[in-house]
Amino acid sequence: MDDARLNLPFTGLVSFMRGPVCTDLSRLDADIAVLGVPTDEGTPWKPGSRFAPRKIREMSVRYAGFGPTQKQPGYYDIEEDRRYLEYERRYSRIVDCGDSDIIYTNVKMTFDNITRDVKRILKAGAFPVIIGGDHAITYPVVRAYEERLNVVHFDAHLDYVPFVHGVQWANGNPIRNVSQLKTCHHIIQTCRTHGHAGTISSRCPSSTGSAEPRSSIGYPLTSPCTCPLTSTSSTCRWSRVARRRSSMASPTTNCVRRSSRSRGAAKSSDSTWSRSTP
Repeated sequence: MDDARLNLPFTGLVSFMRGPVCTDLSRLDADIAVLGVPTDEGTPWKPGSRFAPRKIREMSVRYAGFGPTQKQPGYYDIEEDRRYLEYERRYSRIVDCGDSDIIYTNVKMTFDNITRDVKRILKAGAFPVIIGGDHAITYPVVRAYEERLNVVHFDAHLDYVPFVHGVQWANGNPIRNVSQLKTCHHIIQTCRTHGHAGTISSRCPSSTGSAEPRSSIGYPLTSPCTCPLTSTSSTCRWSRVARRRSSMASPTTNCVRRSSRSRGAAKSSDSTWSRSTP
C-alpha cells in the first residue's frame, strides 16, 4: 500500500483484502491463494450466490487497513494473545487468483474448470481458499486433491441428498459425491439447525491409512430460518422428516441419539447424533 495515499475502503480497485492479483496460475507465488467460484446453478430455490465472491472481496477491503497508520500486519486474537497471518500480510503472501471460468448451463465444464484451477494452486504449493457460489462446488474442489483427505463439513444441512430425477450436482449433493472419491478417507459433519445439533463421522469407501484434514463451510451454518439470504429458505426448524431421512442416509451407519430435553408440554430438544461405520 502506498504510504502517500489514505486508500479508504471505498476507493481503488478491489481484490481480496487489497492483496496482489495473479490470474496466471502457472506463475502463482503465494502461501494462501483465494479463488472465486461464482456459480449457483445447483440452487433449487433462490439463486444469487454467484455474486458472492465479488461481494466478499468488496467487504474484505474494510479489513485491509488504510493509510500509513492503519496498516494491519496480521490480526490479533484476544483469547490466544497472538497475531495471525502477520507474515502473510506483511509480505503479501495472500494472493487473489480471480475466478474460475463459469460455463453457464454446462455444469460438467464448470466443474472441470474449478478442479483444474485448484490443481494449479496446489501445484504452486499454495493453500487454496475457495469462495462460492453454492455448495455444489465442494465436489470439484475436493476432486482436485491427489492425496487422501479427511473432509470436515460445517453446515445446517448434511448435503447428502440421494440422486433423484437425474439431479446429482446440486447444492444438496456434494457430500454424497465427495464420499465416492477414492481420495476421501473420512467425512466429519457438524450440523446445527434451530433447536437441533449433530456431529456425524463416517468412513468413506475403500479408505485406509491416515489423511490430511480439509474443511468445507456451507451457508447457512446455523438454522436456515435465521439466514434469509440462503438459497434453501426455511420458515422454522429442521423437520422431523428431514431428520429421519438424514439418519437413514447410509444403510451401513449406526445412528445414536445421545441427549434430549423437553420444553414444557412439547418435546422439543437439543440433540446430538454420533454416526460411525464399523
